[in-house]
Amino acid sequence: MLYDSMYFVSSLGCLVGVYLYIKAQKHFLTMLLSIELFMINSLVLFIFQSGFMSSVLFSFFFIVMAVCEGVIGLSIGIKLIRLFSSELVYSLNLY
Repeated sequence: MLYDSMYFVSSLGCLVGVYLYIKAQKHFLTMLLSIELFMINSLVLFIFQSGFMSSVLFSFFFIVMAVCEGVIGLSIGIKLIRLFSSELVYSLNLY
């Protein structure tokens, strides 16, 4: 019973992450947070699919990569906000 409810919550979290990414494409930081939400929930889904202890090394690698991706995205976002004084994607005028 607990396994089914955690699987449902994690699947719902993945869908919420994708929905937020689609709906909040104006704000750069909100897009980054929705991508991170999707990454963490997909990690939880992967752990539930493959068993809890059989994929500890891969789970650790996945968490490290998700954190590195978040740090790089956040640092790029902070540089863009400092450069253009706004986090709105449409006001960046990068082309």
